[in-house]
Amino acid sequence: MNLNLERVMPHVFRHEGGYVDHPADPGGATNLGVTLRTLSAWRGRAVNKAQVRAIGPAEATQIYRRQYWAPVQGDELPGGVDYAVFDFAIHSGPKRAAEYLQRTVGARVDGQVGVHTLAAVRAADPRDVVARLCAARLRFLRRIRDRQTKRRLWDHFGRGWQRRLDEVETLARQLAGEAAGARGKGSVTDVRLPASGLAAALLGALRRALARLATTLINAFIKPGRSS
Repeated sequence: MNLNLERVMPHVFRHEGGYVDHPADPGGATNLGVTLRTLSAWRGRAVNKAQVRAIGPAEATQIYRRQYWAPVQGDELPGGVDYAVFDFAIHSGPKRAAEYLQRTVGARVDGQVGVHTLAAVRAADPRDVVARLCAARLRFLRRIRDRQTKRRLWDHFGRGWQRRLDEVETLARQLAGEAAGARGKGSVTDVRLPASGLAAALLGALRRALARLATTLINAFIKPGRSS
């Protein structure tokens, strides 16, 4: 959901931290999770460390939108699912986040969030998708090993990763609950539904039923090579 990006960015910035320039960090000078190289590419010219230090949340949010939110179709995902996938993308890349989402909802895995993946996500309970996606992400993080030493990175970074994932899942579940509640208010089973809204509610229920049917047919007959 589009509105959720602004809502979750303060949490992203808190997790990413402020300005750092550690000699051992290959990313170099970084602020709000935005590196010197990333900011240079975004502005289309070389920038210096002072400019990285001075970057504000508004510009950083636009960078996150282009690099992580848009590639996973954040505007089109249900509330809660959008944040869980978005933060996964920030941490491990949009392609991997999309692949794990696709496995979670039973869509064909190709790393691209397309119409088929979106249909599968929308047919599922967003709270269930959040829970299963975060559990899968945790298993992935526990498996990561250093390419040279082969040691598990979890042994060094696990405490911070676990804290971040716990906080992401908590907020994502809250957003998913709100999204599910809003969807439930439009159901024809809501006894408080005014007569004037009956047609709209019936149409919404029909659309959801058709989405579930489409997902079933797609999974059965989708041709290889088409984007998910």
